[in-house]
Amino acid sequence: MRRKFAILILLAVAFGLSLTVMAQEGTKPLTTKATPVTIATKSLSLSGEVISVVDSAKTLVMKDKKGETIAFSVDPKAKIEKAGKEIILSKLSVGEKVMVKYKTEANKKIATIIKVIVPPSLGKTKTEKTTTGK
Repeated sequence: MRRKFAILILLAVAFGLSLTVMAQEGTKPLTTKATPVTIATKSLSLSGEVISVVDSAKTLVMKDKKGETIAFSVDPKAKIEKAGKEIILSKLSVGEKVMVKYKTEANKKIATIIKVIVPPSLGKTKTEKTTTGK
């Protein structure tokens, strides 16, 4: 009788341990690494007139040829050019005509290149001095 009782206790302990191991295996944390996804974005461009510039917020708002207002976040590495010279964002003026190259990320337009469109000069005027002799 003792032998049967000892076997029964041994089976109960073994069964209890196996349940504990199975429970621990079911609650193991998942250890998967996320792989970064890079989405190729193509560069787009628009031309229009500057409506506002907020240097501290790095934003530019312009009105395109259709009259639609478009807001851009300006990339900190954006190249801003006027008359062939690189300038800073705060040097853009309301009313200037610009061409903006941008990319779209998370439904947000990010300006990467801004060029001020300088109208071609209509010709330089020469100031000629005439001398009168006495």
